Amino acid sequence: MTTDVVAGPAPAVEFPDSASRSAYLRWSAAMADRLRNVMPDAPTRREFVQTVWFESKRQGLDPTIALALIEQTSNFRRFFMSDTNSRGYMAVPAEWAKRIGDGDVAKLFHLQTNLRFGTVVLSRYASDANGDMHVALGRYLAESKGIPAKDPRVSNMVARLFALHAENWKYVE
Repeated sequence: MTTDVVAGPAPAVEFPDSASRSAYLRWSAAMADRLRNVMPDAPTRREFVQTVWFESKRQGLDPTIALALIEQTSNFRRFFMSDTNSRGYMAVPAEWAKRIGDGDVAKLFHLQTNLRFGTVVLSRYASDANGDMHVALGRYLAESKGIPAKDPRVSNMVARLFALHAENWKYVE
């Protein structure tokens, strides 16, 4: 699975019509502008936003929730590594490289691999929780921090994530 992901550039974004494409371009420009302070290089920002959108949509997730999750877990650091061995932008636990990839944890520092694995894991958790994103995000955050999902700190982490979403990533056209 990861060979295809690691090999190429940002995924191509396709749209059913010009209105959808225009809406994406407006969203993408707005999100890239919000990332200016943490990603000064414009081409890097564009590729990042495009990949977040593509991988989130591919898994049926809201890309702005993914952005809030990335801000909270790694603060947009590509080479983030936690004390619990979670890696990359989405702080993907290293064990997922073995579960859904080829076991090479270094690939979790690759943009598309990290976002694909992170969104796949979050989507699975959302499915397990019957679409309840509070539960899914709690499970994701708990796993990335190496704490039990029932730990009282988890609800605070989820509340913080939704606050970050409201403050920094919510998009209204």
